[in-house]
Amino acid sequence: MNDAVPRTRSPTVRGGLERGEVEREIRRHLRAVRHCYERVLLFAPNPGGKVVVTWRITASGDTRDATVAGTAHDLVQRCVARVFSRMRFPAPRGGGEVSVAYPIVFSRAGR
Repeated sequence: MNDAVPRTRSPTVRGGLERGEVEREIRRHLRAVRHCYERVLLFAPNPGGKVVVTWRITASGDTRDATVAGTAHDLVQRCVARVFSRMRFPAPRGGGEVSVAYPIVFSRAGR
């Protein structure tokens, strides 16, 4: 099924990583994010909407506390949170944690 169109914007990144470093890891997982939406399309007519994923990147590059809030179907949001919770980023410069917010809009192609 190729009618899922996740549109993204640049993440808001606060801490010891550059936006591009965070975006590279997100791009590696966008197919899985799209699959979250496509899977729900099989039984829900329009599970799309806007979500914002927020999480922390630990000093070792692990993802912590990935949460999703927004208007997309609850199953889409939970799946997206699982995808983001598996991401691994470079260790932040200077140690400490990085906080990130990333908006995604899910819709069908042509909408």
